[in-house]
Amino acid sequence: MADRTPAGHLRRPTVWWDRLSALSDTVLLGLLVALCAVPVLTLPAGFAAACAVIARWREGDSPALLPVFRDTLADGLRRHLLAGVAFVAASLLLALNLSLLLDLSLPGGAVLRWLVAGVSLCAFTLLTLTAAVAGATGRGWLSAVRAAYGKAVLGPGAFLLLATAHVVAGVLVWTLPPLALVVAGPLALAATAASLREEP
Repeated sequence: MADRTPAGHLRRPTVWWDRLSALSDTVLLGLLVALCAVPVLTLPAGFAAACAVIARWREGDSPALLPVFRDTLADGLRRHLLAGVAFVAASLLLALNLSLLLDLSLPGGAVLRWLVAGVSLCAFTLLTLTAAVAGATGRGWLSAVRAAYGKAVLGPGAFLLLATAHVVAGVLVWTLPPLALVVAGPLALAATAASLREEP
């Protein structure tokens, strides 16, 4: 199944086995991203590589999944390591803020908790959109951040849908923790679709 992709299924009528192939390839991408997440710092690189593969599917290309993912990851690993450091730092900062708000009884604490949670969701949504832009277009991360921010401002609908996908993914993982191994695949698919969407 690794050498089959749903590229052609994006442009012609599908049958049930085409959808099954697309699902299996997306799940496999999720497993590959989860494997890249083990060192933590390489998570953005793995997610960007998954988005690069999905972008090629959308263009109608049908590359072998594993070699393309491996080559894309190897080519962009150094470029994405700094993004990995920024991801870890931002995650620790937001987690620290949330833990402090949960532990301390502050006036308006409930409002602050929801505010920090909302900011965290927007930050992670922007990060995945940035990784999708970097993977799909080959841009550097600074250029990808600007492009992702522009897409979020000019196309808030797609950004909100991607944020909703993060919420749904979080609920699914909280309900069934083993899904954490594959959830990055559907998220990469959603992020790539948002990154390649034309602004109105």
